[in-house]
Amino acid sequence: MARLASQEKMGYYPTPINVVEDLKKIINIQPKARLLDTCCGEGQALSIIAKGTETETFGVELDRQRSKKAQEVLQQIVWGDALYEFRASEKAFGLLWLNPPYDNVGIFDQRRKKVK
Repeated sequence: MARLASQEKMGYYPTPINVVEDLKKIINIQPKARLLDTCCGEGQALSIIAKGTETETFGVELDRQRSKKAQEVLQQIVWGDALYEFRASEKAFGLLWLNPPYDNVGIFDQRRKKVK
């Protein structure tokens, strides 16, 4: 996707549902685990991972509208930037689900400079 289109969506590319369902089959989630998605979007992926388990779900989402949708399917939501506005204690979560936005000019520019 073109950079401008990606930036317009704030780098939002949800993990495909079929990928989440396949991964759920191989992830061993302990009862009473706390699950965290720091780029949760609308909360679909973590909701699928948690379905049928005795877990507590937490999400962080930068976009206000997506965070509102995530509130409908996850138990705890923080609307904000996970890099700057979210802190967690060591070992506070049993699973970190992470599919961050990858369209960051600064990071990619730094990598290009190192390669050249």
